[in-house]
Amino acid sequence: YQAASQDFKTLIAQLKELNPPIVWLPGYYGEVALIVKQAREAGFQAPFLGADGWESTKLFTVCGPSIKGNYMSNHFAPEGDSPKVKQFVKNYKDRFGVLPDAMAALAYDATYAMADAVNRAKELKPEAIKDAINSIKGVEGVCGTINMGPDREVIKDVVVLTTGENSFIYKETIKP
Repeated sequence: YQAASQDFKTLIAQLKELNPPIVWLPGYYGEVALIVKQAREAGFQAPFLGADGWESTKLFTVCGPSIKGNYMSNHFAPEGDSPKVKQFVKNYKDRFGVLPDAMAALAYDATYAMADAVNRAKELKPEAIKDAINSIKGVEGVCGTINMGPDREVIKDVVVLTTGENSFIYKETIKP
């Protein structure tokens, strides 16, 4: 589909004809909400799967109760049970008055990972810090344990959420 589209009837008709058991819908909450709402209105009931682009309360505002029963992967869930997550959520809520989202958690973890690298660097020079960043192992963040892979991609936990009628519901954390 085209970004900023509003009418997904043709796409939904194709989905209904194919009748897949699930649909991968990697998009942002604006289009996702419209697609799911229009799909449900058309009688298409298979669950949709998505990723962190779904994370917004606007998903529920636009889609309404039609969003219930879908799944998304994310970086973070404020319902995490580790002491580090509980403290982060408390501090964030005390300061900002709302629960932290994945972007807040990622920024927090990025800061911790950078501090770890700077503390381990042999000297405070760009090349030494870069080498330390590339060798991050076992940094405990609020999004899980952070390890830098051989291709300089971060290896960390994935959080699975389901969509309720008006909020995300934590399902599980998958370790790499």
